[in-house]
Amino acid sequence: MFSDHRSEDQAAAICPICRQAKSKVLFQAASWEPIARDHGYEVRCCKNCGAAFTSPDISPKMLGVFYSQGLYRDTRNLVSPVVDAFSNLFQWSRLRKITRFFQRGKLLDVGCGKGRFLAYAAKQGWDVYGVEPSENGRKVASRRLGDRVSSNLDELDVNERFDVITLWHVLEHVSEPVEMLRQIHPYIKPEGAICVAVPNFASLQAQIGSEHWSHLDIPRHRTHFTPRTLEYVLDLTGFKI
Repeated sequence: MFSDHRSEDQAAAICPICRQAKSKVLFQAASWEPIARDHGYEVRCCKNCGAAFTSPDISPKMLGVFYSQGLYRDTRNLVSPVVDAFSNLFQWSRLRKITRFFQRGKLLDVGCGKGRFLAYAAKQGWDVYGVEPSENGRKVASRRLGDRVSSNLDELDVNERFDVITLWHVLEHVSEPVEMLRQIHPYIKPEGAICVAVPNFASLQAQIGSEHWSHLDIPRHRTHFTPRTLEYVLDLTGFKI
């Protein structure tokens, strides 16, 4: 039996996309992190816009704790060289999606984590910058990229403009994805673009896995996007696919 994990500042379940409070429970799920396995969470579906989201939302107090666990830790071990080799292949695949439209330019990676993608893009001739709110990830990224990594978008020069802004598995983590996309919009050049990747909550894997789906990652993943809800959010914030 899960314990009641609603924090004192937890309001009613509010959709992170349309901010409406009318939703239904799809299923209950638990975190795979040892620190939260006895905490109960719900994945709910908004009755207004159809977006799925985690409830209760992660409290600010627990936020730093969750982003210091598992894949987010700064660790090196005997298998790290193998992981690095696969990571380079992965980053090549990511950059290839962009180079279909932009060969070179100024690139901002929002939620850059440990900076692996930016480091790879820099080697390919891109002028790279990153934003990473997690202190843990930012330290590693800064070792790779120097002073080109900020802690949040507000630290960027208001006159800064980028050819490409990437959000690789970031939008599902933030409490207000609509507000984030609106904040990003002014930093894109008129002929520029954003590239967004999120886990697909409508995929066959997600439907079969349900509360055990490997990419659910509760409570770090706060919004669970489908292609339809992602398109809705992008349209809502002034982007064209």
